[in-house]
Amino acid sequence: MRIFILSLSILFISVTAHADWYIINSDTNRATSRIKYKPSLEDLATRNEIAIESDAIIPVDMAEYRNGDIKERMKSSEEKNKEKEIKDAKDKKDADFLTAKDKLIALGLTDAEVESLH
Repeated sequence: MRIFILSLSILFISVTAHADWYIINSDTNRATSRIKYKPSLEDLATRNEIAIESDAIIPVDMAEYRNGDIKERMKSSEEKNKEKEIKDAKDKKDADFLTAKDKLIALGLTDAEVESLH
C-alpha cells in the first residue's frame, strides 16, 4: 500500500500545468489559433506567424499580442456598431412577433398555435 501511495504522489508531483501556445499573425498581432504543444517555429515563419506561450484563457478571435503578452483585444467601433445592429434587429423581430401574436390571439388562435408559428 505504501508503494501505491508513493507512486501516486510521484505521479501528481510530476504532472505540471502547461500553458497554451497562441499562434499570432505578425502583420496584425491577432491570434489565429491556440494549441497545447510548442509549434514548429520554422513552419510558422513561412506563414509570417509567431508562437507565444501564455497562461491567458482568451477566445482566439479576441486574443492579440500586445506589450510582450497575450491580451484581450478591444473591439473596434465598427464591430460594436455591427453587434448593436444585430441586437436591434433581433429586438425588433421579437417586438414584431409579440405584436403579431397579440393580433392572432385576438383573432381566436390559441397561444400554443401562435408559438408553433414562431
